[in-house]
Amino acid sequence: NHCMDLFKKVITGELVEDIDSVFLTKNGKEIWVKGTAKPIYRDGKFHSTVGVFLDITENKKTEKNLQKTLVNLERLNEKLDMIGKLTRHDARNKLSSILNHIYIAKKRLNENLDPTDCLETIESISTQIEEIFEFARICEKVGTEHIKYTNVSKSVDEAIRLLFGSDGKKIVNQCEGLVVLADSLLRQMFYNLLDNSMRHGKNVTQIKIYYKELEEKLAIVYEDNGGGIPESEKIKIFQEGYGKGTGYGLYLIKKTFESYGWNIEENGISGKGAKFCITTVSYTHLRAHE
Repeated sequence: NHCMDLFKKVITGELVEDIDSVFLTKNGKEIWVKGTAKPIYRDGKFHSTVGVFLDITENKKTEKNLQKTLVNLERLNEKLDMIGKLTRHDARNKLSSILNHIYIAKKRLNENLDPTDCLETIESISTQIEEIFEFARICEKVGTEHIKYTNVSKSVDEAIRLLFGSDGKKIVNQCEGLVVLADSLLRQMFYNLLDNSMRHGKNVTQIKIYYKELEEKLAIVYEDNGGGIPESEKIKIFQEGYGKGTGYGLYLIKKTFESYGWNIEENGISGKGAKFCITTVSYTHLRAHE
């Protein structure tokens, strides 16, 4: 259709320049061309068309590859930015906890009480900070890590090991055998959800992570039995800067899941606990990769 429009212009006497279109060769091959066409008249009547065209197929391929590279670079920059924000967010939370325990230790010393348990806690949290920075270092080094099949249960277990303050809280991991298309940040997402329940969930005693297969997709469900999220806040909790602390936790979780092509929403009942439903269409079972 584009070529026909150009041809119609030529036969009306127009000089058509900077033609950029696809031509079909006599061998049936499609090529990109760029050129100029003009009509030729004899005795005042249109006789023929003369055109000069240059095959720019390779240029187009290069341009397409360049655009793809630019898109990948943009995604990489977004991912590295998220990793940086997540690291600062998590380290800031840990440092806040360290300062609290230093305050308690000082108070105990002033009262001639033993501060050993506070110091042990500070040591444990410091180790967790080191693990968080090491994880960020690995993610930044990997950088362009491709999405691959990732063991969900293993990611949850690794996230649990980063937690402080989970004593007395039962964490149920029922994702055994589930594999999804993700990357190393999946562990971090579960860690942030768990840390959020520990820090902000009211009277949380149990956290459960499981999955269920729907018609054409999978739902990974994270739920705790705390106070839940008020109805008035459900729409706002994933917004940047909203909420307690830095306001980055749930926002970064949503952005990361979106980079996988996933969706996350909160549909718990206020007063009965938080419930996050993470949906994806790309999943399988561990036995398929054995």
